[in-house]
Amino acid sequence: MARPPRLVFGRVPAWVLHGVVLPLAVLAVLHACAVDTFRVSGSSMEKTLQPGDFVLVSKLGVSRAALTGRPFIPQKGAIVVFRLPQNRAVTVIKRVVALPGEVRILENGYVHVVGTGAVFVEGDNRAPGASSDSREWGDLPVSDVVGTAVFRLLPLRAAGPLIAAVTP
Repeated sequence: MARPPRLVFGRVPAWVLHGVVLPLAVLAVLHACAVDTFRVSGSSMEKTLQPGDFVLVSKLGVSRAALTGRPFIPQKGAIVVFRLPQNRAVTVIKRVVALPGEVRILENGYVHVVGTGAVFVEGDNRAPGASSDSREWGDLPVSDVVGTAVFRLLPLRAAGPLIAAVTP
């Protein structure tokens, strides 16, 4: 004779709680605090990333900084996903090329010192007009950083870790 399913929370079977609700809750917490995904659009990160690439974004550094009350300063050379300072509804991806206090000499000979609580980001595609980045709109406040791109998920033929590379 078959046993009736064990019930929790009134009429909800235990398998629903353990097999559906709990895993979804864990995924929601991971998404909020630990990881996210991002689809690359545009050509500003070519040759490193191509339009349509799908990357895994670590939010651990940002979450840790929020818990400690200190700003998250990404590693120089890291690829970061951030909210565009001019339009925070838009999320983009670029490489960190200078940290707070570092000097950046721009193509026109202008000397720029990166401000406190900010980084200087550029697309890897440095062709004229190929990337709207800190060269155009200035420092990126670190409070706008969502996380660090750590792994290319798609396309599968190019899947693998994204290594921080220090660029000039």
